[in-house]
This record gives sequence, structure tokens and C-alpha cells, in this order.
Amino acid sequence: MMLLLVSGLNCGKCYGGIRFLQEVIDIERLPFGPAPIFYPQNFTVVELAPSVLQVTFRLITLLPATDDASYFLRSSLWRLAGGEWKMIFHQGTHTDAFEKA
Repeated sequence: MMLLLVSGLNCGKCYGGIRFLQEVIDIERLPFGPAPIFYPQNFTVVELAPSVLQVTFRLITLLPATDDASYFLRSSLWRLAGGEWKMIFHQGTHTDAFEKA
């Protein structure tokens, strides 16, 4: 049995509960098999300020073993700092099914 122990940081609220990174995660409980297939599409980039961008896109996540798909709207904020773009916020929201582009 392989265990992963991560300590010290609070990763915030996840689906109505608070999760802490010091929880011990039993790796054997994670799903095995083919990796999900990701279909990102419909990217938009909006300049909010000279050094701040908002990127939005739609994402379909397909589990090949079951053909189950999940659909998301994704949004992230990026800041130019020290000559490099860094993500400062990211959100993914489940949504109704949509067509693959």
C-alpha cells in the first residue's frame, strides 16, 4: 500500500466541505485504467488591465473506459509579473452538455 502524506496547507472549500492537505490519501483508492481525454475549446482572452488577462474556455472530460463525459466552463486570471505570465485564479464550473467543436 502506497500512501501520500501532504501537510500544512488548507486548500479551501471543496463541494461544500473543507479539505485539508494534511489528510492522508490512500493511492490505492484512486481509479486506474485509461487516463481521461480532455477536449478544451472556445478559448477567449480578454485584457482586463495592461498586465492582467482573463482566459475562458469550455472543457469536455471523457472517461474512455465508460464513455462518461463531464462538461465544464473554465475561467482563469493571469498576471504579468517579472516578465512571466502567472495564473492567479482558476475556476471550473460544471455545466450542461454541449457539442464538441
